[in-house]
Amino acid sequence: MFFDLCVKRPQGTKLIKRKNQTYVYHVISREYLPDKKYNMEKRACIGKILSEAEATMFPNENFERYYPGVIQSLQGLPPPPCMSDTVKVGSYAVLKHIAKTEGLYEILRTVYGDENADKLLDLLSFIITDESAVFSHYERFIRCHMMSGTRIINDVAISRLLSDIITDENINKLLWLWNKAHISLQMVYIGYDSSNFPCEANINLAEFGAAKADKTKPQVNLAVAVNQKDTTPLDYEIYPGSIVDMTECEYMLQRMQDYGYSKVGFLFDRGYYTKDNIIFLDNKGYDFIMMADEDTVFIRELIEELAEQLKHDASLFFLRHDVSGITVQRDLYGKSRYFHVFYDDVKASYTRRLLNNKIAQLKETIFAVKKYYNP
Repeated sequence: MFFDLCVKRPQGTKLIKRKNQTYVYHVISREYLPDKKYNMEKRACIGKILSEAEATMFPNENFERYYPGVIQSLQGLPPPPCMSDTVKVGSYAVLKHIAKTEGLYEILRTVYGDENADKLLDLLSFIITDESAVFSHYERFIRCHMMSGTRIINDVAISRLLSDIITDENINKLLWLWNKAHISLQMVYIGYDSSNFPCEANINLAEFGAAKADKTKPQVNLAVAVNQKDTTPLDYEIYPGSIVDMTECEYMLQRMQDYGYSKVGFLFDRGYYTKDNIIFLDNKGYDFIMMADEDTVFIRELIEELAEQLKHDASLFFLRHDVSGITVQRDLYGKSRYFHVFYDDVKASYTRRLLNNKIAQLKETIFAVKKYYNP
């Protein structure tokens, strides 16, 4: 109870006496019970009566919840602070340091202006720390965390901000400045991969294509390029689901050249292992490392040729990576290439054990079925 405050008892409240004390209750809701033929009320205590005749009372902390502004008007209290009494600074300090040392903060200021750059950094801090992009939770988060901006904005203001400033022109400008800041790398191996996402929203990018999972829905494709050495993101592209991966890859390869990288190599997963893709990379003069598809006849024959040597030649064992490996040179699609073949005896043993267990289980199942039908 706030015994130093005295307020008028609100109309419609209930008085309940307990142990010679009279308490005031706010009626939250009423529910009529047909079988008992009376209303069941849900109440909350909002204070204790001071004088029934004068209808005055001492409020408690629930009073301000159901009758906001009354206590503040009586006391002339200042409005509550926008920030919490204690503010967490760890995630903010780390993100701000990274943004400044990597040059990201200056790029954001150049593209979006000082005020918007601070707001974007605060949004990044929220997304990374809270592991969420639900902006309706942003006000709760930023109230307890250090921020770069001068005021807390709500989810509506965030939506307007992003729709106004995240334009294709600004995105391209930011990517250009970001890659120019990393152009000193010169020789860079870029890990390139793309994924498709089934989509039920009615957006222009959602189109039917070569889906890897749900083929009944249109999809949106995302391609990402990162520096393989330290995973620094360099470029990305969101494109319609009907465009095949390699077509978009050609576009991104051209962009990397436009950024000014003098020597570029690429790393691809086995999804790009096709004759057309390899010949295209050859014609463009790109160095590349590509996971090979074991289902092709050429690769199966190469593995069978080197299998026994990899299993039994101790000189081929790499202690650092705990695998055996060998590099051979073979012709493929009209050009001599290097093939790196590896063998993991631990994984092979584990796979063999799983296979043997599966075979044993199938034998037991077949024996049980035969015994049931032929007792």
